[in-house]
Amino acid sequence: GFVRGRTGDAAVFAVGHGVGGEVVFQALQVSDRLTGAVSNGLLLPSEMPPLRPGGSLLKSWVGEVADLLLGATPVFLPSFVNFVRAYDRTVCDGGMAGSSTDCHSSHDAKLYAKRIADPLCRWHHPLSSLRSILTHQPAQPASSNTRPVLVIAGGNDVIMPLRHVTACFEKVGGPKVL
Repeated sequence: GFVRGRTGDAAVFAVGHGVGGEVVFQALQVSDRLTGAVSNGLLLPSEMPPLRPGGSLLKSWVGEVADLLLGATPVFLPSFVNFVRAYDRTVCDGGMAGSSTDCHSSHDAKLYAKRIADPLCRWHHPLSSLRSILTHQPAQPASSNTRPVLVIAGGNDVIMPLRHVTACFEKVGGPKVL
């Protein structure tokens, strides 16, 4: 393969963030060219319930009908997932103690607007692509993994909550670190 040809015997790790974290984990399961994966967030939609109520609808017969009628229609992703909260900052201004009771969230509206306008951020996806994330059935369950996986999760992440990522991590087999 191209990567192994370029790197010789060097370890090759795929790295992904958000949905990309799920993509690199699934790529690890089907490619013998990868040594391991680094996943910032993990979904495992084939083994876990959807994070959002709309996800259940897209996985059901309603999603099948919508896919038939509107599959190629671009969907503005922030209308499906509330990314506004992803641009909150945690502000701890209660003095040197720094306890969690001294902290509060502050929304960074300028950063959110900048990300929405960024041409390198992709916000429109065909409905069929979004649905495929939820309905993909991998050839093997996550528990059959045998290669190293590093899963990164944030305790205050509102898009990929820590409890969900931890539950996914528990399903992954092989050497792993959270």
